[in-house]
Amino acid sequence: MEVDDIRMSIQESGKGNEGTAGLVIDGFGGGVSNWMLTQSALSSSHRVIAFDLPGHGESTKQVGDGTPAGFAKTVESLIKILDLPNVHVIGHSLGGAIALELAKSSPELVKTLTLIAPAGLGQDINMNFINGFIEADRRKTLEPVLQYLVHDKNLISRQMVEGIIRYKRLDGVINGLKTIASASFPEGKQAVSLRSTLEKFDKPSQILWGEQDEILSAKDADGLPSTISVTRYPDAGHMPQLEQAAAVNAIISSFIA
Repeated sequence: MEVDDIRMSIQESGKGNEGTAGLVIDGFGGGVSNWMLTQSALSSSHRVIAFDLPGHGESTKQVGDGTPAGFAKTVESLIKILDLPNVHVIGHSLGGAIALELAKSSPELVKTLTLIAPAGLGQDINMNFINGFIEADRRKTLEPVLQYLVHDKNLISRQMVEGIIRYKRLDGVINGLKTIASASFPEGKQAVSLRSTLEKFDKPSQILWGEQDEILSAKDADGLPSTISVTRYPDAGHMPQLEQAAAVNAIISSFIA
């Protein structure tokens, strides 16, 4: 699909145009495959739209300025092209910051907000993961980097590692990832604070976070208004949608019902 002169890979499932659709936004280096368990569960009751961000998966490798705000403009255009009045937005990691930027610039398009281990609520980020993801080019060096994503390290399979190595060999991928990293995490810190955006957002919002997250600290969700539901998973890392899939799917399904 063409979105603002960008070719984007879209994956849709679920119940056609009935009700409000769910839109999932992945994070740095991710793609639609990261939502496989989530999308299959939610599509029993909702139309669910997943897509590869620019620079990721099968989408165009040009990433614009690489900022969450820049990506949010692309997501806004996608929603309008799909002729959706509003969506249940579910954002993970950097995708959480993109979701917050969308809620800030176009709140009318966001019906509910689910943030999974989101960027944008604190300053710190594990740059060993960010830089390692960009630089590692062999299974031996990439596998330990990907293990930062999960508490159960056995979830990082050889197939997953080799798939990311193949992706990184595509023309434009490394330059795109470097642009995103320098724009979003300059000098090893998160560039933009979106905490006030979340606090002021007047529609249902929730945060899901693995307490063993090694990339973004779950403590970034501390001190938010009581109107924002925060659910923590003691035995999960940065990807609770993978490690605690059944529990995460249940809480999202209930939230957007």
